[in-house]
Amino acid sequence: MKLIKILLSFVCALSLQAQQSNPKPHQCQENGKWGFADDKGNIVIPCKYDKVREFSNGFAVVTDLCKEICPDCDFSAGYICKEGAINNRGVLIVPIEYDIIEDFNNEGRAQVFKYFNDTVNKKVVRSAKMGFIDKFGKEIIPCIYTSAHFLNFWQISLNNNIGLIDKTGNILLPVKYQNFSITKTSSFYPIKNPIIKIKLNGKYGFADFNAKVIVTPRYDYIVEETDNYVIVKNGDKFGLLDKINGKEILPCLYNDITVVGKEEKTIYTTLQNTYFSLMINNKWGVANTNGKIIVPIEYDNIEITNKGFKITKDGETFMLNNTNF
Repeated sequence: MKLIKILLSFVCALSLQAQQSNPKPHQCQENGKWGFADDKGNIVIPCKYDKVREFSNGFAVVTDLCKEICPDCDFSAGYICKEGAINNRGVLIVPIEYDIIEDFNNEGRAQVFKYFNDTVNKKVVRSAKMGFIDKFGKEIIPCIYTSAHFLNFWQISLNNNIGLIDKTGNILLPVKYQNFSITKTSSFYPIKNPIIKIKLNGKYGFADFNAKVIVTPRYDYIVEETDNYVIVKNGDKFGLLDKINGKEILPCLYNDITVVGKEEKTIYTTLQNTYFSLMINNKWGVANTNGKIIVPIEYDNIEITNKGFKITKDGETFMLNNTNF
């Protein structure tokens, strides 16, 4: 064990010495061009670029090939330049062909953009298309997508379809969906483990907040989301799903479903158990969390309380003890 500690200390010392002897080069300018120099002012990467950015995770974005913007286009006149990237030895690993390159992340990937001229209402406009490159300069996602922030991901779109990628360029949901949305919550009643609603071919399903598909799109609508359950609808009938595993607890057979109980706290109840209030043809019943009907759907009204089920039928009201279920 002592020998291992000595070896580790030696390795750490060598690493620290290497960092001190090879500090990150800094920007420098010579004859109107930019490159990089060491701490002593010695140029270590030739000054041949119009602009350079500081190194980030071993790579620096460089700018060159500046030219005048299209005078007939519907945007401000001026000059545009292309960007590429070099490694810490000055080797150009990303060709100078992108309009924008974001800084490389710690996984060696960077978000890139290319501008394209499109005609809109007989005017030429520029639109940015997004992609991703890796540390070898390879496009792992081509610059063909428009993009927008969505939660902790990027939403990418192409030909009216959308998908999701993470911040490192991994595709989480393929570009085939028509819509993504989340349930709006409030500070008064925030929803636990919210879902991402997904729409495909006119049907709805949902994914978790890691963009893992839990339920493939097969319902006409997602009506409501609670802490642990999702109420769905096909036609004019409601059903109920487990939010975590997507299991169908109640099929789409009911005119109404309400989740009541401990797991779904509201200002109206603090029940120690969870029940599902069900309605068919204006008659009410109750199911438990396994989807088993514990009170037949034959009553005019049912109020679920801590003391039991307050039931009304043909003008008469009586109580059922919920401890029996």
